[in-house]
Amino acid sequence: MPFNSSISSNSGVVQNLNGGIFTIGSGNPATTFAGTLSACCPSGNTLFVNVNATGLNNGTSWTDAFTDLQSALGSTCLGITQIWVAKGTYKPSAHPTGCTGCATARDFTFLLKDGISLYGGFASTEPLLSQRNIAIPPSSVATSVRQAALTMYTTWF
Repeated sequence: MPFNSSISSNSGVVQNLNGGIFTIGSGNPATTFAGTLSACCPSGNTLFVNVNATGLNNGTSWTDAFTDLQSALGSTCLGITQIWVAKGTYKPSAHPTGCTGCATARDFTFLLKDGISLYGGFASTEPLLSQRNIAIPPSSVATSVRQAALTMYTTWF
């Protein structure tokens, strides 16, 4: 079922995903088009993840960072080559695509994408990759829901 959406301010790219009617802008007249449900994508090549973010949860900035890594990894935004992860522990929350027989949370996993680098060690204020501190504070990715978190200190592909 299509949804109607109004986007009054968007500094990134509007990407069509699922069907609906959109109004972009608050001017008179606003731009309206029939299309698909929209997701805001960053204007650059980086998505942000911060378990403590309180913004729009769309990954476009530290303020509006995704609150879980699974959402960033599942993003369909074009041109993304980096995911920056703030301090915190991130656990997988989805079964691997195509898994037949996955039935419980024990089967959850993170599926990394080719061509996208995953960086940890951010305090969630840094505008540059070179400003991260890979020792303090750590970003952790749980290897499964039952195991202790694995600290992420390097770029993952």
